Order: sequence, then structure tokens, then C-alpha cells
Amino acid sequence: MDDQEANKQFVALLFTIVPILFYYIFGKWYLELSKIRLTERTSGVITTSNLSGVTPHVSPNSVWTPCIKYS
Repeated sequence: MDDQEANKQFVALLFTIVPILFYYIFGKWYLELSKIRLTERTSGVITTSNLSGVTPHVSPNSVWTPCIKYS
């Protein structure tokens, strides 16, 4: 019985540690990816800008899409 109990504890520990490690590694990767993507810049002059509203289905929620043109 002691071996079965030890196996159960090992499996429980494994099912606890593996997801934590996965989320830690994935979270660090995602944060680095977000920093790279958000810091990209370009220079130019905005010539026009507007918002186009799109209402999906008959939902009261609207999705607004920015349309920006620059040169």
C-alpha cells in the first residue's frame, strides 16, 4: 500500500508542477513577444483617420475598427 500511496502523491505532484512550469515558460515567452510587437514604430504623417463601426449579428455590442492612412 505504501508504494501505491507514493505513486499517487508523485502523480499529484506531477500534475501540479507541469502546468505551473508550462504557464511560467509560456507567460515569459508571451511577455517578450508582446514587448517586441508593441515597441515597433514607424515615422510618417497621418493623412486620414476614422472609425468604422461593425455590429456583429443583432448584438448590442459594436466592434470599432480604426482606419489610419499615413505617408
